[in-house]
Amino acid sequence: MVGSAEANTVCGRRGVFWGPDAPSFRKFCPLQTAAHAILRCVKLSRISWSVTTLACLAAAVVVLIEGYRGYAAVAFVVAVSAAINLL
Repeated sequence: MVGSAEANTVCGRRGVFWGPDAPSFRKFCPLQTAAHAILRCVKLSRISWSVTTLACLAAAVVVLIEGYRGYAAVAFVVAVSAAINLL
């Protein structure tokens, strides 16, 4: 998938080719219902920024519990700056 526009998505297919009516869905997921087919394509970069944001927030909470307010503030600001990339 090098050079493909779909290479950076988790599901790999978008648009009319995705969903319970798609031929590939019926072929590979014969037991799934339409409710299970409501999946969104998520870019890998969005997943990585989400993980980074959650990790920084967790670090900020742990450091704050330990009493280091300055480090907690820095970790929180890094989390906010990572979360900006999710918008």
